[in-house]
Amino acid sequence: MYSSCGISKISVFDDKDIIPTENKKLRIEFIGDSITEGYNSGKDSMCFSHVVSRHFNADSLIQAVGG
Repeated sequence: MYSSCGISKISVFDDKDIIPTENKKLRIEFIGDSITEGYNSGKDSMCFSHVVSRHFNADSLIQAVGG
C-alpha cells in the first residue's frame, strides 16, 4: 500500500485498475537574480530559496545571477 490515505486500489470502467504510485520527492528549480542567490540574507542557508526547499522537504536547483 503506497497511499497515505489508505487507498490501495481503485476500479473504474472496463475492469481497469488504478494503483497509486509511490510518493516521489518534490523537486523545485529556482531561477532568478541576486535575491534568489541569497544576497543580503546573512547566511547562505537563510536565503528564501533554501528556506522554501527545507519547508517542503524538496530537492532544489538554484540558478541565479547576482549583480
